[in-house]
Amino acid sequence: MRGRVVTGDLGGRQGRAVFASLVLSRPQGLTRDQLIDVLWPADPPKSPERGLDVVVSRLRAALGQDVISGRSQLTLTLDPDAVIDVEHEQFAGAMKVFAEVTGEDVYSWDGYLAAHRRRRADFRAAGATATEAARLAANRLGKPAPAKPRTSEEARVAPLPTAYGASHCTGFQWKFLQPAFSNTCYATGPGVRISGALKSKAVTADVTLTLKDAAGKQVGDAYTCRGLVFAAEMSERTCGTFELTPPRGRRYVLVQSWRVYDNDGSAILGEAKSAEFSY
Repeated sequence: MRGRVVTGDLGGRQGRAVFASLVLSRPQGLTRDQLIDVLWPADPPKSPERGLDVVVSRLRAALGQDVISGRSQLTLTLDPDAVIDVEHEQFAGAMKVFAEVTGEDVYSWDGYLAAHRRRRADFRAAGATATEAARLAANRLGKPAPAKPRTSEEARVAPLPTAYGASHCTGFQWKFLQPAFSNTCYATGPGVRISGALKSKAVTADVTLTLKDAAGKQVGDAYTCRGLVFAAEMSERTCGTFELTPPRGRRYVLVQSWRVYDNDGSAILGEAKSAEFSY
């Protein structure tokens, strides 16, 4: 734009998401509610309007105040010589992958937003249902049975688990502008068992699994699966399972990161995290 490359000025994933959305929606633009749906399709923060203001303000500072105009409805004005690669490659490709995996009609902008709204409604409904079920179960509980006395030896030393419990997975998730869906899994037992997976098509990828503590510090070795090849049709590739034995009595999070390579050799980086868990 205006003789310079602005990719590095867009302010990270959220800035790129808003910019690409405004590119796609030209010339009519998008409302603030539509852009909030783009940034937070499942669980928006307490003040999404404020969060959107910050993203738009950074974009205007980087690109020029006249490039993004409007308040309740934001529009993007581009110079005739501007070249926006994301409109034809990263963004359009991500929407196509999203449509094929989910079956949603997202080839039109209205269909894309409708799909995200349904997912956000389902997310909130699921949370409300789980909360109600927990409340009803609590109401059905009688007086708890008295605790069985333990010997002094049992009280001092709790037995360590000898088998792994059920895996806890994020389920396949898609992040805006990513060419792949990710699923991150862990299970606890004698150690921590970790694995990851991607869904995509006609690409190759490197996947790395890293266990981190609550402070963000890496714990143990990172494991990388290189050269995962995806077929021409939508396919799934896994990385793991691997086992680690981190210190007990702490909280951890599993980070799955990836590099997805297109046919031209360019790489798109992504990352997903499990929920924080105790071990």
